[in-house]
Amino acid sequence: MSDQQAAASIAAKGASSKSKKAKSEAQKRYQAKKARKHRVLAKARRDAAPKNKKFDGQSQVYIKDDSGAAQVEAGPSRYADASEALEDVSMTASAKKKGKEKAKGEIGRPGVASTASSSREAGSDDKKPESANGQGAEDEEQERQERKRVKREKRENRDRSARKAKRQKRDEKVQAGVDIGGADLADANDLRGEVGEDYALDQDGDLDLPGGDQESLTGADEEDTSPSTLEAFPLPLAPAAADPVLLTKQGLPKGLENAQLIDAGLSASLDEVPSAIHERLKAIGIERLFAIQAAILPKLLSLPLVPTPYTRLCDYLASAPTGSGKTLAYVLPIVHILSTRVVPQLRALIVLPTRDLVVQVRETLEILTKESGLIIGSITGQHSFGHEQGMLGQHQAKLDILVATPGRLIDHLNGTPGFTLQHLRFLVIDEADRLLGQSYHDWLVQVLGNTSPYCQKLLFSATLTRDPAAIASLKLHNPQYLIVQSIKSNDTNTFSLPDTLSERYIVTLATLKPLVLIHLLHQCGSGGLVFCKSVDSVTRLVHLLTAYGQKSVQGYTSDMKTAERKALLADFSSGKVDFLICSDLVARGMDLPVVSHVISYDVPMDMRKYVHRVGRTARAERSGNAFTLVEKQEALYFKAMLREAGRDKVVKRIRLQEGDLDAYNETYEAAMSKVKALYGAAE
Repeated sequence: MSDQQAAASIAAKGASSKSKKAKSEAQKRYQAKKARKHRVLAKARRDAAPKNKKFDGQSQVYIKDDSGAAQVEAGPSRYADASEALEDVSMTASAKKKGKEKAKGEIGRPGVASTASSSREAGSDDKKPESANGQGAEDEEQERQERKRVKREKRENRDRSARKAKRQKRDEKVQAGVDIGGADLADANDLRGEVGEDYALDQDGDLDLPGGDQESLTGADEEDTSPSTLEAFPLPLAPAAADPVLLTKQGLPKGLENAQLIDAGLSASLDEVPSAIHERLKAIGIERLFAIQAAILPKLLSLPLVPTPYTRLCDYLASAPTGSGKTLAYVLPIVHILSTRVVPQLRALIVLPTRDLVVQVRETLEILTKESGLIIGSITGQHSFGHEQGMLGQHQAKLDILVATPGRLIDHLNGTPGFTLQHLRFLVIDEADRLLGQSYHDWLVQVLGNTSPYCQKLLFSATLTRDPAAIASLKLHNPQYLIVQSIKSNDTNTFSLPDTLSERYIVTLATLKPLVLIHLLHQCGSGGLVFCKSVDSVTRLVHLLTAYGQKSVQGYTSDMKTAERKALLADFSSGKVDFLICSDLVARGMDLPVVSHVISYDVPMDMRKYVHRVGRTARAERSGNAFTLVEKQEALYFKAMLREAGRDKVVKRIRLQEGDLDAYNETYEAAMSKVKALYGAAE
């Protein structure tokens, strides 16, 4: 044998072995697939069997659980249920036994052989009738089985409907929270009785209640007493939106949650205040108390100068419209209570955000403290640090009431020997929303850390904060929240403004905004404030209006010295200056009675600035007008800001006619040329 033949033989053997191996693997896969299919079919038969019976897995014959006396042979079943199969098996066995006994008895008697032979002879003749009779019996048996099957299906359907209705009734009781123990058993008995009454005798006179059906009915009763199937869990749903009112109250002290609403129209006579203060208020032209004063003065005027350890002191937070008399609401009780002191000590500290407000509040205090012996002082940085230290004096022996800005106050707390707040009786924070936002050396933490537990806190603002973090930093004791607003509004989150204020806005192009301002200035006459967004904008607008010919226009900014600002405010109050072009410096707390018009040349950045701007007019129940010039690209933002604050229905839009600005065009063009030349020369 050559090498090639040997190689071919080896290759053939390898191929043959691979083929046999592949066939054996294929056979294994086939057998596994066949066994898997058999298990699936057997499981399906078991699942299809009634719950109170079991399936033997090898045949289609049902066997009772408690049975063991008779067994049915494996194989396909032609019976409807187990009782018929067992009955047929027992009848067949008894018939065979009787036939054998009869045959044995006849063989022993004479004539048996002839009888047997004759019977065999006649057998051929009788074969045809017996066959016909057998066919008729089979047909009759089939009809009988068909009638039983139809009746059985009807009973099963009726039982199934009854069980379903009963289950639904029980589920409804469970959902309603009713105890269904006894009621459920009663319903089950009623159901069993109703089903039993429907059974009837068939045509053969036998009761049509086979064992399998009886067991099925019993199983149904047992199944009814079992707990119902649990319902599927519902699909997850998006949580309901939280109430915005509850969200605003989260984290707030109890006093702020239950704020006391005060009608803006509330007023009281001067008889509510002591007679000494009564005369001083009349001297400055005040004839009755405004809403915030009428609400808080009865709570504060009765307090002692030195509270006992058992005195229940409350801290007050008051939110009231601009020009509603908040300054007098805290100045009057402080002056009245401190007037009983014997030794001068710093017992009242009033903190304000700007120097101008410090000057204004100090003037009010000096008017009300005449002939009372109280000493008033102020520290704002206007004078040198040494001069202010000399005014404070060693151990505060020279002051009763101190008005200060937060920055200068911290400087003296850290740098003035002997300056302390340990005897402080009142701490007043005016324009609180702005001061709480300032973080100059953590001024609030240092001030509160130097005060005594008997120091009472009074906070006032037109837009008082409800920020939980800012409120928590105040360390309030039994806080009481007072909100002054119009009785028409029930929303404590809206900003409150005087009812005598008329608010309007004009939408215009940026290039026409100076012309619209000139038109408004001519319509208003005098006594107005014009607010700009920055000091540079104030300077440019003053130059433009001066070039146009408005000689009575002056600028008011933070770059000016205190003496200059004070002199300018005096000229404005006396009528020497018709309009002040200013930044938001004047928007906080300044009380200028001559202001009848406020114009926002630049849209305010937020609603708080808007409230404080328009609050410079319509003060002390006087009427006033507020205008806002809105560029087209700012209109959506401005309207959304008003809508969020609940002022969109109050602020009205006015539209200018086509010819309203034509009269100012020629003069305006000449003024613009002068301003361009001025700034061009400066560059």
